Amino acid sequence: EKHFITERFDKYDLLARNTSGKTFYIQVKATTTDISDADQIAMPISIREWNFVFETKENDAYYLARVFNVNSNPTVYFMKLEKPQEL
Repeated sequence: EKHFITERFDKYDLLARNTSGKTFYIQVKATTTDISDADQIAMPISIREWNFVFETKENDAYYLARVFNVNSNPTVYFMKLEKPQEL
């Protein structure tokens, strides 16, 4: 099943909540490129998206979903974005 995300210029594309109340914010980045060429393609993250990491609450999670081969055989990988640890 195909789903299309409309650009709303929000800090995330998808919002999900589990039964224990944890909120998951997901920013989707898609490419027609295969994962084997991942080192050769840029994955731009806007300042607005990056700053959202610092706006999330302790019980929230912010993920970047990277979708490869979006036109033929989509494969998704998730990367959790977290606030840096203070030194």
